[in-house]
Amino acid sequence: MAVLEGIRLPEDDVVPSVVPPFEFEERFDAAGFHRWFRARWWWSAVFSAAYVLLVFGGRRLMRHREPFRLRLPLVLWNSGLALFSLLGTLRMSRSLLQTARHEGFVRSVCDEQGTHPVAGLWIALFALSKIVEFGDTAFLVLRKRPLIFLHWYHHVLTCIYTWYGYAHLVAPCSYFTGMNLAVHSVMYSYYAVRAAGFRLPKGLSMVITALQIAQMAAGLFLIVIAQMTLGAGEPCDWSNFDSILAASMYASYFVLFLNFFRMSYFSKSLRIKKE
Repeated sequence: MAVLEGIRLPEDDVVPSVVPPFEFEERFDAAGFHRWFRARWWWSAVFSAAYVLLVFGGRRLMRHREPFRLRLPLVLWNSGLALFSLLGTLRMSRSLLQTARHEGFVRSVCDEQGTHPVAGLWIALFALSKIVEFGDTAFLVLRKRPLIFLHWYHHVLTCIYTWYGYAHLVAPCSYFTGMNLAVHSVMYSYYAVRAAGFRLPKGLSMVITALQIAQMAAGLFLIVIAQMTLGAGEPCDWSNFDSILAASMYASYFVLFLNFFRMSYFSKSLRIKKE
């Protein structure tokens, strides 16, 4: 832990910003919005329950209907989420690098950023975006595309945990937010290009799934760091319950994405070879 605590980036006053924060970001009342949100974070369970009902109800309604094409809406949808994720990645990475540079890596993991103006805004927007992302499934249902367990399970659990994490200012959620936004900026860009009708190498989809698996492994690593810090009696916005909750989620994601990777990119090729 002492080695990790000592990790610091070169000492500069400010981490350069690729896109400087806008005035509305810097003036965001992060603490005030958080107080409002904390009293309502349980709404995520209601939204998630409604999502599950609509998903499976929608599949039933679409059973005897022709699929919708929705090419233009799908391009716009994915492009919008890609841009949102990219800007969020830039904001969160700058905030986390700033903390790591001046206070060390462990403090960047263990100090919450949800009440800081710019980072707090993006953590809040990220939490709200988990409701918006339910729309991904609507496109699958309306286009009559396969809906696997991993897809809707991931959407539901991520939504509820993200709202819980932000409401309770669980410190590593800043990293969880940044990692998810980074992966989504690549993923939604890929989906947007494909929806526009361009053919892309199959290897790109493998890379995206590999990034998702790496994200889950990194999440488990951060959980270990936070738990070790807490166990050492050092200050950390974390608890044993947070550890159980986050580890269960990330471990299940890791196993499911790993299985998805195996089934999607190796099982079919193995069957072809046997034939």
